[in-house]
Amino acid sequence: MNKKKMIRLTALVGVATATGVVAEANQAHAATTTTTETTNQTTNASVESTQAAVDAAQSAFDTAQTSVDNAQANVTSASNNVTSASATLSSAIANKEAATSENIASATSAVSSQAVVVASASQAVSEQAGVVSAAASVQASAQAEATSASASLSSSSANVASATSALSAAEAALTSDQSTAANNLSAAESAASSASAAVSSGQAAVDNAQAAVASAQAIVDEVAEVQSSDVINMSVAYITALKNYLANPSSANEAALQEVAKGADYVKELQQKFKSDASLDVVVDPSDPTVQEALSVYAVNLINHLRNQYGLTTAFGASANANVAAIDFVKKYYDDEDWNIFGTTGSDGKGHNKNGLDAYADQLNTSIAEDAGSGLTTWVNGKATMATTTLHNLLYAVYSDIATMLFDDGGTNNWSHAQSIFEDGTILGTDGFNNVYLGVA
Repeated sequence: MNKKKMIRLTALVGVATATGVVAEANQAHAATTTTTETTNQTTNASVESTQAAVDAAQSAFDTAQTSVDNAQANVTSASNNVTSASATLSSAIANKEAATSENIASATSAVSSQAVVVASASQAVSEQAGVVSAAASVQASAQAEATSASASLSSSSANVASATSALSAAEAALTSDQSTAANNLSAAESAASSASAAVSSGQAAVDNAQAAVASAQAIVDEVAEVQSSDVINMSVAYITALKNYLANPSSANEAALQEVAKGADYVKELQQKFKSDASLDVVVDPSDPTVQEALSVYAVNLINHLRNQYGLTTAFGASANANVAAIDFVKKYYDDEDWNIFGTTGSDGKGHNKNGLDAYADQLNTSIAEDAGSGLTTWVNGKATMATTTLHNLLYAVYSDIATMLFDDGGTNNWSHAQSIFEDGTILGTDGFNNVYLGVA
């Protein structure tokens, strides 16, 4: 399982856990809702039943009240009749002289009859009052039950509200957890994507580095092959003449040296011996550290072979620091100062930047000498044209320039380049030979 998939699965487990919590909350809410609904149904049924009893009691109360009202009306009517009869009786007694025995008897009978009606009505009123009292008691009991049922309903409603609130909170928690999980998943995917990009970039860097190593190795191999065949040999006569001239630069010694050196003719002969191979015709950057190192090693090996022929046991060295110093010196005191050492015709150049050499030597706290050749310059009709910097041209320039410094260095040069190649501690004015490192730029 790759890392990206593992991260994705981890994020999904987080969502599943959050969903499980909400599911439990939903189950609890469902259980609470079901219980609450059952309670509500029971309570509502009780309320409806109680309300029906209240309604029936109210109806019985209303009926009894009507009977009471009717009976009261009868009592009132009977009382009025009694009053009327009593008045009639009083009037009859008062006027007994005028009343007849039939009228008295009739009035007395009427009073008695109404008295019976009043008693009956009073009894009915008493009975109906009891019915009303019983109905009122039933109504009060039913009202109490209704109040209790309403309280239960309110409590159930509160439970429903609480459960609803819990559900809302659980849903909010689910939304939040889902959002967090989505963000975590997005971050994990982003991190996985970045890691994958980093791996791809790293692999590309490794591939480039391996390609660079392969390219550098190819350059080293090519230079080594050239090195094995490109050697410069000096005759015993030349070595003797050069030593005599360096010890005593007289006209006679110079003429003798010029005779055995053979000048440009011998240089041309050596140039024709330089190995030409199609594998060297690849364009390169001369400031590339690999190329620069190959050139400096090639030059040092050529020079040390010459020094050995000359009878010297000390050798020049090649180093990365010397190459860096050479590149830096050329940039600061030739490129940045727009200093053209050869010029455009070979005779209008500025020559060596001696002030720059002294300044750079002070900067590095060491001694510096410079040999410069025009091996990469092609002169066409007296005008300078720079050659393409292929590996072949760079190696050929080093080889050709060293050959020129050895065998065609008379005149104004006074064989100073040849003398520097065989430095033994006297040229730079040092007390004895010290380590010399050659940098190529």
